[in-house]
Amino acid sequence: MKRFLAGATALALVTLAAQADAASGTATRAWQFKDAAPAALELDNLIGDVRVERGTAAGFYVSVVVTTEADTSAEAQALAEAVEFRSHDSGADSSFAVVLPAERFPRIYYHEVHQGWFAGRASAEYLGERRRLTGDRDEGQVVRVDILVRAPAGSKLAVRNLFGDSTADGVSGEVSLEGTGGQLAARNGDGRARLDSGSGPVEVSAWSGEVVADTGSGAIRVRDCRCRIKADSGSGAVNVTGGEGELDADTGSGTVSAEDFKGSVRADTGSGAVRIVGSSGATEVAADTGSGSVSVSGDLSALQRLHLDTGSGGIEVEATAWPSMELVVDTGSGGVDIDVPGAEVSRDEDRHYVVRVGGGGFRGKIDTGSGSVRLRTAAAAAH
Repeated sequence: MKRFLAGATALALVTLAAQADAASGTATRAWQFKDAAPAALELDNLIGDVRVERGTAAGFYVSVVVTTEADTSAEAQALAEAVEFRSHDSGADSSFAVVLPAERFPRIYYHEVHQGWFAGRASAEYLGERRRLTGDRDEGQVVRVDILVRAPAGSKLAVRNLFGDSTADGVSGEVSLEGTGGQLAARNGDGRARLDSGSGPVEVSAWSGEVVADTGSGAIRVRDCRCRIKADSGSGAVNVTGGEGELDADTGSGTVSAEDFKGSVRADTGSGAVRIVGSSGATEVAADTGSGSVSVSGDLSALQRLHLDTGSGGIEVEATAWPSMELVVDTGSGGVDIDVPGAEVSRDEDRHYVVRVGGGGFRGKIDTGSGSVRLRTAAAAAH
């Protein structure tokens, strides 16, 4: 065992030394797009980070930094200068694309390609071509293209950045960020933000307008936004904290939580809990989960529709203020505990509990396949 560890340590040191000895090359360029109304740009990048900021000029501004590694400085610099750019400046149909010629970049190194994959290799579709990637530095070309975009207010920007992080900060208008790996983020802006990731986290904060967030496998986090939110994760949690507006959340397997959110919430999970904490101002709260608990708390006085359904899991509703509503409670197997002062509780012909609060003006439904139901009134938080 000691020999094995010693050999592994020596190999790691050799690898680090080889990386330290690698020479680097850089190349920088910039483009200023002309004034256009409306201003729109589609941008494509294979590997690197993209950052979008609000610009002061009437047209888009794009700057790039190419970084490469090779055995010698001359080879690295030649590789950096081999990167090509396609820029088309034509108002609403403008485009910008980073081109890595296949003859100079036959296989590209990307650290997220794990050795457990097929021979430590992967491929991706980019600009109509199948590009090959590897997790072995010695087998691929080490290159990245980092891009800064300054977008004029009210413009439309679509970024497709396959391998790397993409961030929009302070943007006003319509921005779309799409990637295969890496984090997508939008913050401190307004308008419509669309973030679509194959396998990476999505984060949005301090946004005003509309947010559409979609990830195949990754968490979605939204904080302090005044907007209409649509969040969809194949396998990952959706977490919304603060803010106001409307939330539609869908996960295949993952929890949905909304904390101190002012507005309506609709949540659907295949397997995962739904937690709505500190709710206020919501006219609708709807939660459906195949397997997972549902809990709702807060000021529910504005509710016009309450529909909570779980295949297997308990449901708890704790309100500081109730709406005028008639609630029908149905549980396949599980107890029902109702502690709502002033409510009228009865059983209908199907033996479902009927809870009438106030004048019972609106209708609500609570249903569990197997799980208990608890309704209670809580004291309002002191201010």
